[in-house]
Amino acid sequence: MKKLVLVLAAMAIAVCANAQIYLGGSLHFQASDNISTNFTIKPEVGYSFNDSMAVGASLGLGFYSHNTLLTFSPYFRWSFVHFGPASLFLDGGFDMGGIIDERFRFAIGVRPGIAFHITDHLSAVGHLGFLGYTNDVGNIFTSENILTAVAIGLPRDGFRLDLSGNTLSVGLYYNF
Repeated sequence: MKKLVLVLAAMAIAVCANAQIYLGGSLHFQASDNISTNFTIKPEVGYSFNDSMAVGASLGLGFYSHNTLLTFSPYFRWSFVHFGPASLFLDGGFDMGGIIDERFRFAIGVRPGIAFHITDHLSAVGHLGFLGYTNDVGNIFTSENILTAVAIGLPRDGFRLDLSGNTLSVGLYYNF
């Protein structure tokens, strides 16, 4: 039993000694003419395996109109182009969440992004776009509020490509 504990402790120390853990988050803000304002904050944690691959997850808390949106978003990040302190990447993953007491949303797809490494420990990250599938269960999209939903950028059911400013988010990461 002691040997097992020592082996597990040695493995944990080895992983932590070469840790590529990052903490941070992103912000998203959108205002629509005479309809609503949407604000989301997404704290995030991740682990980089190397310069090209990482996994992570974020928990989102969003506010729009008089509703609160909660999300959980795990992802796999592939950085495919590195030039100087910047890199282009794709986040492949899924989004689960919804408006409290009203609906549940599920999305799976890819989000392109760019990371700029300001220092060895600080990175600025931006995302713009989405390609994938979204589905709303317990849909709140009635004929009265469909225009509001489209205007504030809520997804509609089905496959979609969205390159609008509604998908823009910016954030900062601290790399350990």
